[in-house]
Amino acid sequence: MENNIMKHFFHRTYYFWLITRIIFIAGAILDSGRMFDKGLDTLDVFINCSIIIYLVLMIYNTINEFRNALSSAVTKYIVGVLSLVLAVAIIVVVATHDSRLMVLATCFVIWIVLLGIFDLSILNRSDETKEKIEGE
Repeated sequence: MENNIMKHFFHRTYYFWLITRIIFIAGAILDSGRMFDKGLDTLDVFINCSIIIYLVLMIYNTINEFRNALSSAVTKYIVGVLSLVLAVAIIVVVATHDSRLMVLATCFVIWIVLLGIFDLSILNRSDETKEKIEGE
């Protein structure tokens, strides 16, 4: 029952998630120049490479969804899990630092968690079209 409610919610808001994902990707790419300015600490390199892999997989999934091609379930699952990990990391960083951006971080965490669930539900636009046809 709950799974159907979430799938219905994500089907109704499908394009919202695609558009906000594109905005997130664009913002991350525009900000990526600062990623490697810090130096070459091993942890920073690992985090930066993880973010790049995350963005590449998000771009791959988004392009496939706009082409109406079936996205790989594995890549959607990886992006969904990485979105949830990113949300937890943001929560840890905000909770351990004196952040003036608590409200903004909270909104972003909620969005990234829902985006992760959206990707984990492995919806495709072809499924949305099929569901509309079956519903008529």
